[in-house]
Amino acid sequence: MKAYVGTGVLGCFAFDEKGKLVDFVLFPKDPKAVEARLAEAAKNNPPPEEAKLVDKLKRRGYEDIEVASKKASGMAASRLRELAAQTGFLKPDEVNAFLFSVGAEGVKKSLRTERKEAIIVQMAGLIDDMDRHLNVYSERLREWYGLHFPEAIRKAKSNEQIARIAAQGRREDVKDEGFEGIAKISVGMEFTDDDVKSVSSFASRLLALYKERDSLERYLEGLVRAEMPNLAAVAGTLLAARLLAIGGGLEKLAVAPASRIQLLGAEKALFRHMRENSKAPKYGLIFGHELVQKAPDNRRGKVARCVASKLSLAAKTDFFSKRDDGAKLKKELEEEVRRVVEGA
Repeated sequence: MKAYVGTGVLGCFAFDEKGKLVDFVLFPKDPKAVEARLAEAAKNNPPPEEAKLVDKLKRRGYEDIEVASKKASGMAASRLRELAAQTGFLKPDEVNAFLFSVGAEGVKKSLRTERKEAIIVQMAGLIDDMDRHLNVYSERLREWYGLHFPEAIRKAKSNEQIARIAAQGRREDVKDEGFEGIAKISVGMEFTDDDVKSVSSFASRLLALYKERDSLERYLEGLVRAEMPNLAAVAGTLLAARLLAIGGGLEKLAVAPASRIQLLGAEKALFRHMRENSKAPKYGLIFGHELVQKAPDNRRGKVARCVASKLSLAAKTDFFSKRDDGAKLKKELEEEVRRVVEGA
């Protein structure tokens, strides 16, 4: 005996070759649960009810069972009201309201996803804005405090460290390891009490901005890893968020070719190339990827293609399957890049 198994709004149904309903396993009578099962089925992830139905059919002696049958799914859709009454799942006057509720759950889910993506885009833009301002303010502080303690400016390893040193006030009061000795032999100008108060106050506010920026980046990292774990693993949190912003959302990234992802952010250079026959760009935003940055100049273009290809796969995995294969994809990319760099 042969049976065709398909999924509909009410559950999983099995029909014989003549289209007669031979068995079924219904979904929970919950629009949210139904929407979730239908969304997974659309991604070729069968609901648990399908396996239960197949087991029932086998126990009844069916040996030839065609699962995920388009024929059966079509009958489940076209005979929805008949099946609702036949299985006792819904009364005739309840069908429309139930279908509306399932559809509404899908819309709400889509809106929630879009809103999360919108938050990610806003956070990425905010962090980029903060970085620009922090660089400007830090350069001002570097020049200002450098008048008083130039040796510390030369010795400091980051703008944030300069802000921390300047916030302590006079060079004689700096407690950071390795700075006490050079303070005694500094050739910098003497600051008045008002000078010290002003520069220390400004540096303290700058430090607070650095801490706020770090806090926002941690928040963004959590959002990105939750919404697109594969893209985050392959690209890194900030680059993934920037690609999302410029690419127009995860769905557009998922359907975009790797060549498009490779040049995201380089649109002006690309148009100039097309208009003026200038040198074609090799990369856009992904130039900031650590593997592209570390690649030798003569291999950087090929490395960029590898990175773009893996980013494309990561976006597809995030959007279509929702599996977290980030660690695997990252390892594969590192191996591919290693072979490219070594010329294998």
